[in-house]
Amino acid sequence: MTYYYTTGNLWMKGEQGKVKTAWWMRLFHRERQVLETESMVEEGPDERELTRMLFTLKEKIRTGYEERTLDNEIYDECRYLLFRLDLLLPYALKERIIRLIAEDAFGTLEPYLSLHEESRRNVRGEIVRALRCMAAEAARIVGAIQEYEREVFSNRAAFVSKWYEKK
Repeated sequence: MTYYYTTGNLWMKGEQGKVKTAWWMRLFHRERQVLETESMVEEGPDERELTRMLFTLKEKIRTGYEERTLDNEIYDECRYLLFRLDLLLPYALKERIIRLIAEDAFGTLEPYLSLHEESRRNVRGEIVRALRCMAAEAARIVGAIQEYEREVFSNRAAFVSKWYEKK
């Protein structure tokens, strides 16, 4: 039995057709992945917008604390989270970091700060748990970045020292 495989507008016969079809499918899949990645990068906020979001959150948190609408624990958790997110801001080209700043932190704190006093008290445990989870994720990412930079520095230092030992 003879099978015919299509590759665009070409019809191939047998094994050669399978290989050609597989090649075209991989190429199409790779091009589609590139287009999806480009669309995600274009849709995401840039560094200035992320900085503005963090600044807005800091101001709202500070104002809420000064007006006594936020208690000490939530204020401390927010400050810790925002400090970690500040450390991640230079690396905000990665989708996970952008999502952590723009969607998770901003999308959690902004609605919470707009709630009434009674509603805030009702969801206090949930917001503290969410802040701690986001802070732990940010700390994990910061730790991974610091470890990577430490390894890069160690490798460069070893290379330079070996270079000058030979001379």
